[in-house]
Amino acid sequence: MEFEPLEEDIEYYDSKTDSNIQIVFVPGIGGWKTWKHQLKYFSNRYRTLCVRTDDRDYESSVKALKTVLNRKQLDNVVLVGSDLSNRVVQSFSDRKTAISTVMTNFSFETPKVRRETFKLVSSTCGKPKLLKKLFLSENTNYRIARELSEELELMDYSDYCSYSGIESDTDIENGLVIQASDDRFSTLEDAIALRPDITVREVAGGSFCFYEKPEEFNKALAEFADRLESFIESKQIREKREKNRSLDEFETQKTFQEQLEIRE
Repeated sequence: MEFEPLEEDIEYYDSKTDSNIQIVFVPGIGGWKTWKHQLKYFSNRYRTLCVRTDDRDYESSVKALKTVLNRKQLDNVVLVGSDLSNRVVQSFSDRKTAISTVMTNFSFETPKVRRETFKLVSSTCGKPKLLKKLFLSENTNYRIARELSEELELMDYSDYCSYSGIESDTDIENGLVIQASDDRFSTLEDAIALRPDITVREVAGGSFCFYEKPEEFNKALAEFADRLESFIESKQIREKREKNRSLDEFETQKTFQEQLEIRE
């Protein structure tokens, strides 16, 4: 994946695929490479983007996403987050151009972790067996755990702490939560409790289910995206018909007025 510079510390990937909606993946605690299967898959179907920034604290992540959305003049955007970046995409739920927010493994609060514990957990990420035990499901192939351990780019402790205390926005329309059955840091009950009319899909896998079980995750997101695109297409057809009807009414009124002027 080739990332292009946008500002000094912000880069973005853009498939530039022609589509009615755009899907923007926002990296979580593990870095942008954990989305690699989704970027490859969805780039063939939709205009797909990903944001990358040097500073990964909450405010910098929000700023980076806002910069990409504004500078690339995107509309009909589907924002996709995971773990900590769920908070980032939630902060854009009232933005007119964002028609949907998708969260992976939703939880109402960011777990508070001591520095020593965070350091210990970070050290397991370079050890596939421990990584699998903590973040993946039991039946996951060791090869996947090894590949993930090589591609994880964990944020540092201060960046992690910046997400503590960020409240969850429950005012989400056209929302989707993809919840992994074996995630140890969130629950299906939290996802269901977020909002009565939110769509919840349970998939196999753990905290990095989108890397661990990409086929199942991609299917859930693709079905949701397809429905959104159909909705946008129907909306565009209705708007075009209304515009044509208005033009017809205008021409009819104009012709009638011209006839009156001739008679006079």
